[in-house]
Amino acid sequence: MKHIAHRGNIHGPSKEENKPDYIRETLNSGYDVEVDVWYVNDGYFLGHDEPRYEVDEEFLLQDGLWLHSKNIDALGKLHKKTNTFFHNIDDAVLTSLGYIWIFPNKQITHFSDKCVIVIQNNSEYNIDQIKNCYAVCSDNIK
Repeated sequence: MKHIAHRGNIHGPSKEENKPDYIRETLNSGYDVEVDVWYVNDGYFLGHDEPRYEVDEEFLLQDGLWLHSKNIDALGKLHKKTNTFFHNIDDAVLTSLGYIWIFPNKQITHFSDKCVIVIQNNSEYNIDQIKNCYAVCSDNIK
């Protein structure tokens, strides 16, 4: 099963999350990483609540990144080149590569080898549900 570090976090939430160097360090440690991406004023930025850290497209094309497009412009620019997804209030969404990204504590009736479950401290999944999935994403991935 693949382990995806939420915003680069492997040991819990951090004020370093979504910073490019933090993401690189996590990728170099062997984990995939979910990052929050914005496209504004003809540029790409990382950041959860707002665009904070400017990156170039080459950074976003690295293997192992799962791009959470935070605005529709980011999705439009990235969906043909990367593994990206966009959501608002959905229980689950498809990434541009066809993975089912399931948000914390959202239930589906059939977990498959294309599912990615986002796990938070209060998540209520059991091992039988998780073991059939492709990956888990968490702040405490280690």
